Amino acid sequence: MLTGQTEDAEVLELELFAAGSFYDTGMGVCKLSVADLRKAHETKSCYAPRKAKDTSKHYGDFYVDTLDFQQFPSFTQSLASGWQINMALSIDFTGSNGDPRSATSLHHISPGAPNQYVQAMMSVGDILMEYDTDKQIPVFGFGASVNRVTTHFFNVNMQSDPYVSGIQGALNVYGAFLPTCILSGPTNFAPTILSVTAGARQSEAQRVYTVLLIITDGEITDMRETIDALVMADDAPLSIVIVGVGMGCDFAAMNDLDGDGQNLRASNGRISRRDLVQFVPYRDFAAPKPREALAAEVLREIQI
Repeated sequence: MLTGQTEDAEVLELELFAAGSFYDTGMGVCKLSVADLRKAHETKSCYAPRKAKDTSKHYGDFYVDTLDFQQFPSFTQSLASGWQINMALSIDFTGSNGDPRSATSLHHISPGAPNQYVQAMMSVGDILMEYDTDKQIPVFGFGASVNRVTTHFFNVNMQSDPYVSGIQGALNVYGAFLPTCILSGPTNFAPTILSVTAGARQSEAQRVYTVLLIITDGEITDMRETIDALVMADDAPLSIVIVGVGMGCDFAAMNDLDGDGQNLRASNGRISRRDLVQFVPYRDFAAPKPREALAAEVLREIQI
């Protein structure tokens, strides 16, 4: 995928292997640019993979028989062409956040001192609401025990319809759910991503683009399933913004999901065609930085 690069940049790397009974033997690597692919397709020329340590061996040639390009418009291009933005919110209610009754919990509610979940909802939500035409937000949760059963995807308002009116509506249902909430776990992202992706595909005909905001303390446990879900969603009208809360949390997994520099690879070998996850650690934008700094970073990261 080209993101801000020219067609002459060698962004494609082809690796060839000879299948063996116990392991595959590398036969060489060939680095190409989009311009190289165009030339090979138009002139019927070929390219040969080579080993870095032994360029003299020739294992064969490959040709470009069919060439197809897909263009993903930018955020501003999507808005200018008439697409509407729909924000969805997903909140982490796993035990690693700490008991909400404790002052050390990331979910603790103290008058006059909003916790990081509330601050993230307000900072990011307010700016996304500027582009959300109907101002209706579906608010989901994961990792809580609901009716004595741990669930990895549920409506926070405990109604069949998860939609609420604006950020204030989201804050209201979040605050109402916490006193009755039993934090559980583990932290599974895949059910939320699969469900929101399905909804985004249904809205595509109405030219609606979904931005899913996930707020979490970062200790993901279904990494493989989440990557598979993200790769399958690479052609859906969807971007995912993950805001990591907590000052001492390990966000290594979140950085892995944010495919900056390398696209995600699913367990079936398929590579994602675009980076649809953007991770922003809240601690990098905490006070004394202005609240707008986090929102600005989120908008800068979104690649629609």
